[in-house]
Amino acid sequence: MNTLSVRNLTKKFKINQKQQKNNKSNEKYLTALKDFSMDFKEGNIYGILGPNGA
Repeated sequence: MNTLSVRNLTKKFKINQKQQKNNKSNEKYLTALKDFSMDFKEGNIYGILGPNGA
């Protein structure tokens, strides 16, 4: 039995014009997480690390 289920979670951050130039994009939002799904079970410990270890 799952204690918590997450489905299709997406997280976006608004970025400023300077950041848009650095990313060479006209997008106003940076997608940090896209369509994340996971089931969490009681008694387990989870951690999520990004590409830079944060």
